[in-house]
Amino acid sequence: MNEEKPFRSPPEELNALQAEINEVKAVLREISARLSRIERHAKRAFGVALVKKSLAQPRAERTRKPADAPTIKTEEALPLFDGLAEKWRTGAADKVDRELEEMAIADLKVVAHELGIASATKPTRRSLKDGIIRRVKESVMLSKNTNVTAPRSEKSPQVAPEGAAQQGAQADEPQRD
Repeated sequence: MNEEKPFRSPPEELNALQAEINEVKAVLREISARLSRIERHAKRAFGVALVKKSLAQPRAERTRKPADAPTIKTEEALPLFDGLAEKWRTGAADKVDRELEEMAIADLKVVAHELGIASATKPTRRSLKDGIIRRVKESVMLSKNTNVTAPRSEKSPQVAPEGAAQQGAQADEPQRD
């Protein structure tokens, strides 16, 4: 630019823009070189897996998503389980399966937690459902179990085995020689 012409001509403007583009490219090359050096140092210090994991996802994806809140309370989980077990006893296993399918994962987690079912940090719907159904089956199986022994208060006096009774009778008789 000179004093006579306040604006640049198109060829001058192109040259100026080309110079700016070259400067930006040089800065980007320098940033890229520094980033490569940082990655190399991080790999050497912490291992490859950590660097790949942290660089694999963009920052926006790494933020935690809020989890869905459960719609049932912990106090409601055990009565719900008892209802499922009763349906299973009456032969409505398909209703139990359907009801568990319709429940939200957060609700399944609450029921599973109350039943003491161990699960991963992020359990799948299927693993939660299978765990709850296993507990329902256990409950049904245990409720069918009948006690075959009579309580101690109702037992008759113990009868000694035959060999022991004969030995006892011989001990009562005086020995004759």
